[in-house]
Amino acid sequence: MIKHVFHKDIDITKWDKCVEDSDNCLIYAKSFYLNNISPNWNALVYKDYEAVMPLPWRSKFCIKYLYQPAFFQQGGVFGKNFSSKLVLEFIKAIPNSYKLIDITLNYHSYVSNEDLTKKNNFILELKEQSPTGILTNKGFREAYNKALKQNFSYKEFTEIELALSMHKSLYGNRISVNEEEYKGFLEICNTCKQQGNMVCRIVEENGNLVSLVLLLKDKNRLYNIISCTTLEGRKKNSNYFLYYKLIEEFAQSGLILDLEGSDIPGVEFFYKRITDKNQPYFYLRKKNYNYKRTNQ
Repeated sequence: MIKHVFHKDIDITKWDKCVEDSDNCLIYAKSFYLNNISPNWNALVYKDYEAVMPLPWRSKFCIKYLYQPAFFQQGGVFGKNFSSKLVLEFIKAIPNSYKLIDITLNYHSYVSNEDLTKKNNFILELKEQSPTGILTNKGFREAYNKALKQNFSYKEFTEIELALSMHKSLYGNRISVNEEEYKGFLEICNTCKQQGNMVCRIVEENGNLVSLVLLLKDKNRLYNIISCTTLEGRKKNSNYFLYYKLIEEFAQSGLILDLEGSDIPGVEFFYKRITDKNQPYFYLRKKNYNYKRTNQ
C-alpha cells in the first residue's frame, strides 16, 4: 500500500534509513537536503517505509502542483529491489490535489510512459590510479595541453558564499533560481561542509579566479552541483585543467563523479570528453486532474 504522507507526519528516521539503504541512494532524497531546498515537501510511502518518493510542491493561485526544485536533479522512488511496476504505482498514487506533475525521476525509476523525457547524466567511476584515461579523448587531451601552457594553479576553496555569488553573477540571467533557493542550498552546503562532505576547488591564473567547481559528497558519489568558468577562463581552457586535477585528486577513491548532466549542447560536449558513460534520468510532466480519485 502506498500512502500520501504530509510533511509533519513523515517519520524522518525511517525515511533517511530507507534512502540510505536503497539501491539507488542519492543525496537529493535525504531529509536534510529536502528540508532546505523544499521545506514543506510531502511524500509517498510504500508499506512501512520500504520505498519512498519525495513530493516537492508549491501553490499558485490556490492550485497545488509538484515541481522540480533548484539544485535537485533527481527525485522519484527510492528503495531496495523495487520494480518498474512499483514505480508506476507510485506515479498513479500521486493525489489529484496536485493538479500538475512537473518532476524528475531518478535513473532507477524508469517506466514506459509517453509523458517521460530522457535526460542526460554523465558519470565517471573513479577507480583508476590516475586520470590519464581521459587523455585518450583527443579533444580533451588537446584542450588540456593548451591549458598547461597557462599559469594555472589548482586550489582548495572554502568560501561557499563567494562560490554561489560567482554562480549567480555568471549564470543568474540564464537560470531560474531565486534568492530563497540559493539560501536553502547554502544551508545544505554548510551542513555538508561540517560533515566533511563538501568539496570546492578553484583554478587561479596569476591570483585571479577563472574556474570553480562545488561538489557535494556521500558514500557513493561526488555530485557536480555548481561549475563556473569566466570568459577568460573559457578562452584558455581552465575548465579542462580544473576537472583533470579534480579527477587526479579523487582517483582511486571508488566514488562516482556525477557530472549532473547535461542536455545543454556545449556542456554535453565537454562532459562527453570526460566520459562516455551516460546514466540518464527522466523528466515527468503531466496534468493530474483527469481522474476520479479523491485521495488528498
